[in-house]
Amino acid sequence: MAAMLMTTIGCERENSNFHDDIDLNEKIISVTGIGLPLTSLTMVEGNSYILEYVIFPNNATNQEVMWASSRPEIAGVSSEGILEARKAGACIITVTTKEGNLKATCNVNVISSCGIIALHIGEITEIKLCETACNSQYNLSLHIEYINDSRCPSEAICIWGGNAYVRFHLTTSKGAYDFTLDTNQSVADNKIDTVIEGIKYKLLDVLPYPKFGEQPIQTAKIFIEEASKQSHIPVEDGIYTGIFNVTYFSYFSDIPESWVKRSGETTLELKNGKYTCMGNSNRIPAGGSGTYSINDNKIVFKDENWWTADFDWYLVLNGAYYYQYDGSKLKISAANTGRYYEYNLEKTPEYVNATVLGRGLDCGNIFLIQFDDDVKGLPFPVEAWKNMYYAINLPEEYKIEGARITVKISFISDTEDEALFCTAMGPGYPAIYIVSVR
Repeated sequence: MAAMLMTTIGCERENSNFHDDIDLNEKIISVTGIGLPLTSLTMVEGNSYILEYVIFPNNATNQEVMWASSRPEIAGVSSEGILEARKAGACIITVTTKEGNLKATCNVNVISSCGIIALHIGEITEIKLCETACNSQYNLSLHIEYINDSRCPSEAICIWGGNAYVRFHLTTSKGAYDFTLDTNQSVADNKIDTVIEGIKYKLLDVLPYPKFGEQPIQTAKIFIEEASKQSHIPVEDGIYTGIFNVTYFSYFSDIPESWVKRSGETTLELKNGKYTCMGNSNRIPAGGSGTYSINDNKIVFKDENWWTADFDWYLVLNGAYYYQYDGSKLKISAANTGRYYEYNLEKTPEYVNATVLGRGLDCGNIFLIQFDDDVKGLPFPVEAWKNMYYAINLPEEYKIEGARITVKISFISDTEDEALFCTAMGPGYPAIYIVSVR
């Protein structure tokens, strides 16, 4: 008697738990590309790093990849993308999709350890990528595992300033810790500081900026203190000059190309809780003045002026800004829905040189002074004025025509200022306040 073989596909038997596992209608989504967010990396011998990749489209059916190193003796990579720095040198790490044989690469530079330095508590410590910093009092050892720097190269103009993040490895008497700090906290989820075992670690900057071609060994500037003190490097009163940058992200299609990134010189004075920021005629920046306060790692400015509605009000120095300060250089930054605002400033000398010119025209007893050409940060820098200002509060003993003086100046008036009364002829020149003379 012949036997009959019957096969059932894609159906369910009545009163049975049997299901076929094959979905004949499932759509296969092909891989179209692969990318590595990190295309270059500098590491120290003995450290490791997990490389991440992105397959396009992200819902492709086959997500499998293969890893390879051009020089495994320099840096090896596992099947999971774990990179191990073995000895000094350079190599290329390649990730390849199993479907389509599509590739992406990362250039890896491995450097040797270069020594041990002191790790200071309550001060700024500069740690090179190849160094280990130690503190015997607190039994701490800190070194950098790697630096990922996506900031705009120093020779280029970019539509986004980017940021650098540093991966640290900390060893204490109680254990070992890995943590990552960023230079730009305006980006979501980034951290510029952390607290471990009661010690606070704050990243101030990474220098130098990246360059095209061969990369220099970078240094992380970090400020370390006891967390219970919660002290930040105090931003000193004074005059700061530098460059303001505003970046409008490229997906704003209504913004002309010339507006993608704009820069302008500016001067900021901080004095007794008050501030004045000098604006430019094109409002890059617009300026601002009022009061300010410092809360943790933010400076909160409260502008007290009226403005028209025909420009971006975030060009006015107003609201909360993250700050970084090293005792000389002051960086303040803020982000707002597709826009990034940054002031890179440096404190000017407290005293500057000037020459007394004589009594001003039709302005009572107020004398004119002329600052030397190398003086930075003067307000209202108009060529026609040639660094000449009415010197309010200039002591009587210095009101001598031709006298050379060294003065501390301010743009912010005090309650007991010398009055500047001028006739209809007008002052002709701007005024500046004299704090002291030496």
